[in-house]
Amino acid sequence: MTQSRTHTCGELRLANAGETVTLVGWMENIREVGNNFAFLVLRDFYGTTQVVIENEEMMNIVKPLNKESTISVTGIVRERTSKNPKLPTGDIEIAPTEITVLGRCRYNELPFEINHSREADESQRLKYRYLDLRNPEVKANIILRCNVVSTLRTAMTEHGFLEITTPILTASSPEGARDYLVPARKHPGKFYALPQAPQQFKQLLMTAGFDRYFQIAPCFRDEDARGDRSPGEFYQMDMEMAFASQEDVFAVIEDVLPPIFAKYGTYNIASSAPFARIPYRQAMEEFGSDKPDLRIDLRVKDVTDILQNCGFGPFENNIVKTVPVSNCKLARKAVDKLCADVEVQAGQKPYWFKVDESGAIAGGIAKFINADVANFLKPLEEQDSRHYYPMLRKGEVWLNFAEASNEVWGPKVAGPGCSMSAYDVIRVIREKSGGITNTTYLDEMAGTPESFRELIQNERRIEFAFENQRFWDLRRWLLPLNESILGMEVTRKEDSSENFEVKLVEERPLNDILSALLPPGLHTAALGFTPADGETDDIQPYHEDDTTLFILGESLPAKHRLIFPLLSHT
Repeated sequence: MTQSRTHTCGELRLANAGETVTLVGWMENIREVGNNFAFLVLRDFYGTTQVVIENEEMMNIVKPLNKESTISVTGIVRERTSKNPKLPTGDIEIAPTEITVLGRCRYNELPFEINHSREADESQRLKYRYLDLRNPEVKANIILRCNVVSTLRTAMTEHGFLEITTPILTASSPEGARDYLVPARKHPGKFYALPQAPQQFKQLLMTAGFDRYFQIAPCFRDEDARGDRSPGEFYQMDMEMAFASQEDVFAVIEDVLPPIFAKYGTYNIASSAPFARIPYRQAMEEFGSDKPDLRIDLRVKDVTDILQNCGFGPFENNIVKTVPVSNCKLARKAVDKLCADVEVQAGQKPYWFKVDESGAIAGGIAKFINADVANFLKPLEEQDSRHYYPMLRKGEVWLNFAEASNEVWGPKVAGPGCSMSAYDVIRVIREKSGGITNTTYLDEMAGTPESFRELIQNERRIEFAFENQRFWDLRRWLLPLNESILGMEVTRKEDSSENFEVKLVEERPLNDILSALLPPGLHTAALGFTPADGETDDIQPYHEDDTTLFILGESLPAKHRLIFPLLSHT
């Protein structure tokens, strides 16, 4: 509440009905429906409110006013008979008892419609920038910037960074662009330069012993606009860290930026931590750029082997690459313009062809392309070739074998026809997956099948984390289904040491959802194997239940009948 108003134009709700309020704002629109009856829309920074004019006195005040005149409205809040669910204030309206004109708009016609200012000529928008900024869409950009900057400051401060504002007027230090120069009045012929970035100042801070610095820094570069560089004046989050590696910088940025992307971003495919690390060579080969925009799902394919000898002259004895585009609806004229633009940018002439709806090859260099080539260039899911998709990971097969081998022969015995024991398999898995070559822990746990069984269970827990295997493992091992998911909270102390604390992440009452995961009455789903006493494996079909693929041989002791759920592998 201020002296000039009791509420904002975006604040009132149905709960305010019956209250006498005062609003101040701009008259966005007025719609007359009778001699003394009209609907007026009042707008301020926070939103809009409908004002209903119902008498001659109020009508005489507002009728001569042009749009965007500034007025104060005092009146009673009441429930609307025709509500507007699209507006936060759509349930109420104001019946005015007093209207005061604070500022009269002199112009009968505005240079552009406020709510459509982004469609106006840019010179007009800049000339009447104060009107352009009244557009809710334009205003939203200013608010967004404020929120993002505020969140950045909070996050960086929480990471131990100190915000320091560096000088604007400085000595010229040419970088990649031209400097903006400012003449010095007291030193004729000499000039200050506006910083392209606070590079030298933050390096001075590091040398001076400041450990972590950041600022929302203004940067000035007197150059033309380019696709990958900002011209003129812009702001960037500038930071520096002492005694830090590249991964230290990544760790901070991966923690700071993703929450901001998630909260304020407009794309559903914003990167989450960890960010993709793409080697330079891979980036150039797959994207044709060392700074690819991963929001654009286009990849470069090397088709030299299949197009070099197709009979098209420019391809002979040259490396040939292509960019397949799915569902391209561009007309021939648009494709030709695109190729012309690419030729200007790349300095080389591009060529094209398309596969139409009937599967025929047409356009561009179509006469040099056969059906096999066209099929290869399609996205993988659209190719006519047969593809095979694995149902089991190699790690799962190995761990299944280790579990079965340990139960039948023990940890360190290689069974008949087998070249590796359970111990050998786990050792290889640990070496390949985690680079663990030390066998002290393995040797300790390999004393008995029981202890090694526990080790295998832990290895499965690590290997299949977040792959929906844990439930089925617990059922097979007859362990309690209800689990607590624990995590580790790592905090850095003032002395730069780290504190580790176990935290409860989630309770998993799996028993409560058992009925939803299995058909009624089904308590086991069998899938198992073991070598027989002879030279060959004895795998017997089992058709008792269609949820079972095969089961252990009936002649084996009951303790050796390993149960593997089929449902976890479908």
